[in-house]
Amino acid sequence: MMPGGRARRGQAAAGFGVLLARAVVCAAGLGVLTSCSDGGSSGFDIAAQQLQEQEVIANVAERVDCEELNASLICGAQMPSSSPLVPSLAEPLSLSPQTGEPLPCLGDATAGCTVTVRIAGGRLPGAAGSLEPGSTLRVAAGPVDPPSGWVPGETVVYPDGDAAQADLRVTLPPGGRVPLLTGTLVRVAVLIYPPDMEAAQVPIMVDLLSDFDAAVAVVANDLSLQVSRQ
Repeated sequence: MMPGGRARRGQAAAGFGVLLARAVVCAAGLGVLTSCSDGGSSGFDIAAQQLQEQEVIANVAERVDCEELNASLICGAQMPSSSPLVPSLAEPLSLSPQTGEPLPCLGDATAGCTVTVRIAGGRLPGAAGSLEPGSTLRVAAGPVDPPSGWVPGETVVYPDGDAAQADLRVTLPPGGRVPLLTGTLVRVAVLIYPPDMEAAQVPIMVDLLSDFDAAVAVVANDLSLQVSRQ
């Protein structure tokens, strides 16, 4: 079993107090323009959180471990099995490509390109639990430097039974936050929603992994984008 999603009520109450305090400051003309413009987090706040998130991603990807951040569990992907057989849920949960490997992206810088990530197995690192059959998976990709958010991709339901493997695709748009140039360093995440959770509706660009409201994010880091025509 895996941990559940975030508890929003306490956060909402705390957030209401912050917004009220900010409204008083802004009404008095004492606020910074970026923080008074829409009552939300400033660009500086988001950028700082993104840097913190990327540090966690780099750490767990290197150590093949899990770490909690903003009430979301982020885990490094494990080594794919060398067996020619389709792995079972008892096998370590892996992503292909792995951290540090090339990431093929079919398309070009004008029309965009599509990457495919394979997830296999089911067992998370350490005592973090296992992926449950029937879970919904969503892939996302984003730049490493600067770590300016995530492009969400398709969702699939993880198969039940012995065939614990699925391919997920995400299309990187032209002119987006991921430069469509060969050699660009990219990180990928597979967001896991257990059978009792629904995949959250998200915009076309997501700031943080925690904004996906998933139980777990399994990540690979420092993938070298390889853009080529189909």
